[in-house]
Amino acid sequence: MIRNYCDIHDSLSIIIIGCYNLPRATVAQLAEQPLRKRRVKGSIPFGGSIILVQGQSDIRMKSPKWNLLWTLVLLISFSSCSWFKDMGAGLFGKPVTELDSVSTSTPVVPVYQKFDCIPFSEAPETGFVIEVIDGDSIKAKIGDKVYEIRYIGINTPEYFSSERAEAERASLENRKLVEGKKVYLFRDRSNTDKYHRLLRYVFTNEYFVNLEMVKRGFAESKPYNPDTSCQNLFNKAVQ
Repeated sequence: MIRNYCDIHDSLSIIIIGCYNLPRATVAQLAEQPLRKRRVKGSIPFGGSIILVQGQSDIRMKSPKWNLLWTLVLLISFSSCSWFKDMGAGLFGKPVTELDSVSTSTPVVPVYQKFDCIPFSEAPETGFVIEVIDGDSIKAKIGDKVYEIRYIGINTPEYFSSERAEAERASLENRKLVEGKKVYLFRDRSNTDKYHRLLRYVFTNEYFVNLEMVKRGFAESKPYNPDTSCQNLFNKAVQ
């Protein structure tokens, strides 16, 4: 509403200022244009009065002091309206563009809320990945400590095996997905494995990492009881 008002106000201000600055000869020429057969009176609020009757004109100018005063008032009004239009929406204290974006934006749903198999008994742990160990394990800083984390429900080839080339490709893909990123971690039933690694479903803002590794063909779906809540999802994703 404020923006529409200001647009109209600005347009009228420009027209009025333009008319005020027209030479008398130009105004007289405008007055001689054909008109309907009725009396038309137009007043200019800063001191000039134009009466147009059947092509005749009569221009009366009031004192220069009043002309200057009304011109200043109009210019201040013009400037203040432009300020409101650019800087904020007055009553709401927000820019008009921001108000428009608020009304049209939609809430962003975290990736992990899109998967029913994830246990939501607790809020996720959050951490930052500082190292990718291989295709199915990472090191992440959680709070003030660094933990080794093993992805639940999947398995990738080992470095020291006949599948070394596949292991390196899986590690590279895992690095693309998580390296240096914030991760959201969910446990299933077990907290750690026999190597004292945290067992977790791992999410970034874009991906369910365990699932993505299987979908891209770099990991196999492999159950490790009793942590099998998402195993059916992983099995369906096998290429």
